[in-house]
Amino acid sequence: MILALALSTLVLSAQPDPEPRIAAARTLRAALEVSAGTRELAPWIAAARGAIEVLGPGDFSASLDVALIAARSIAAMDVDGAARSLEKELRTAVLDLEFTPVREAELPVGFPAPTPVREIEIKRYPKYRLARTDMRADVSGIGSTSAFWRLFTHIQSHDIPMTAPVETTYAQRGEGWNETEMAFLYASPDVGAEGRSGNVDVVDVEAAWALSIGCRGRMNTASLDAARDRLLDWIAGQHDFEPAGAPRSMGYNSPMISASRQFFEVQIPMRWKAENAQQKILIDFGIEDAAASWAPIDDGVMGGLSGSELRPSGQGTCVFAGQVSLENNGGFASVRTRPTALGLDGAQAVRLVFRGDGKTYKLRLGTGDAFDGVNYELPFATENGVWGSRTFALSDFVPVWRGRRVSTAGPLVAANVRTVGLMISDKQVGAFQLELAALLRD
Repeated sequence: MILALALSTLVLSAQPDPEPRIAAARTLRAALEVSAGTRELAPWIAAARGAIEVLGPGDFSASLDVALIAARSIAAMDVDGAARSLEKELRTAVLDLEFTPVREAELPVGFPAPTPVREIEIKRYPKYRLARTDMRADVSGIGSTSAFWRLFTHIQSHDIPMTAPVETTYAQRGEGWNETEMAFLYASPDVGAEGRSGNVDVVDVEAAWALSIGCRGRMNTASLDAARDRLLDWIAGQHDFEPAGAPRSMGYNSPMISASRQFFEVQIPMRWKAENAQQKILIDFGIEDAAASWAPIDDGVMGGLSGSELRPSGQGTCVFAGQVSLENNGGFASVRTRPTALGLDGAQAVRLVFRGDGKTYKLRLGTGDAFDGVNYELPFATENGVWGSRTFALSDFVPVWRGRRVSTAGPLVAANVRTVGLMISDKQVGAFQLELAALLRD
């Protein structure tokens, strides 16, 4: 894959929450240095377990678990062989954890940051404009090179600034996958104009979700296949979403960057499953202004010191985060939308798609416009670092006011719902973080 040969000044890309990865890398590196040359299996197993603890649940931790299982299996017959195998895996893990992608050009406006190496993320992409060319039409025998130069000539002749990444889509042919289209991304949909330009099409891509995995090294058939298969396996184990388009790669580096420093993402566009005609997205936490309609309502209204906010994550989701304190008789934090008709007439349930931190939260639905009125709520548990969903039957919601059940309020009427809220309480002291993808009508 040939990327732009004339990209601009190198820029280090921002990595989301790098501290656990750095700490895990230090743990592994220290164990490797202490046991260098001796290939002692026990310290490396302990270090790998320590790194998993630091990283928490996630794809990287799962890959270290697989390496430990393999080492223990090999050790039953060949301890030295198990040590060699685990040492190789841990040294690779250190490089992956410490790796910082190099971007040779700016991202399009509103694009999420690159996915960390070996991690899998759900990402929300804004609407963007691209110039693409069909790679299947090449008769030159050097499809990617020919496609690159067609696109490069197009942006030069139209005075379009170069951005990263370069997008390539793939289609299955037999047991393999072939490149179908290559695209250069414009800085924003306001740049240039849609339409046919020679053998290049300029089109707008609507805002959408994608499942992404970060990859280090040279992009080739083997690395693309392995990454794509991991994404497909991940989706197959879920019930909330499904593939919604052809696999694609997002390439960030030209051949001028050494293979050890190159970075790319493999992605599969996805959509939330609509299992019946009544289901729809009520709140898409990936849209640009999703957090604007939410406001905090914390225990400060009663003199407490807890605090919270709902903010964009930078990855196409929103995060409900803050700190719960019991001081001054406090103990809760919450956020709530402005009153508006939610469109739940006739609905039986709603479904929330989220990634939690192991704490328990409450989904709250309000039927009035008053600041201090009755809300209907249901608690839900989360697993630390794990994406999941919960379906809430509207008939199960309990009316409460200031933490007390209101027996005279009557059942929740779907058509009357005007606010949505999230709360953490019940003396769960300390920092919290709940990542939100979508609220759907079920």
